[in-house]
Amino acid sequence: MASSAAGAPKRCYYEILGLSRDCSPTDIKLAFRRLALTLHPDKQPPGSDIAAATAAFQELQHAHSVLSDAHERAYYDSHRSQILFSDPSASASGGAASPVPVPDLFAFFSSSCLLRFL
Repeated sequence: MASSAAGAPKRCYYEILGLSRDCSPTDIKLAFRRLALTLHPDKQPPGSDIAAATAAFQELQHAHSVLSDAHERAYYDSHRSQILFSDPSASASGGAASPVPVPDLFAFFSSSCLLRFL
């Protein structure tokens, strides 16, 4: 669920906030506030790349929203390697895993089933 640009590698939420994986909720809150002051697009000097600053700030916000929620953080911690190292293009194009066939459901419907509702 990391929202990264196409082709860009996903970054660990703890890495984005500059924290270790055993940090406390207070550490997460303080790190977010500290980084938000420096990464916010409105705080960038004139002439800087606002689009890059906006993307970095959105990445920071997403990392904070996941890690500050206890349930989301537990899920992220337990599935961290799958989230960071999975290849989304493989499942989308049917690459490594074989796609699950979709059954033909139209064989179970006929015009007679519509007459029951009329």
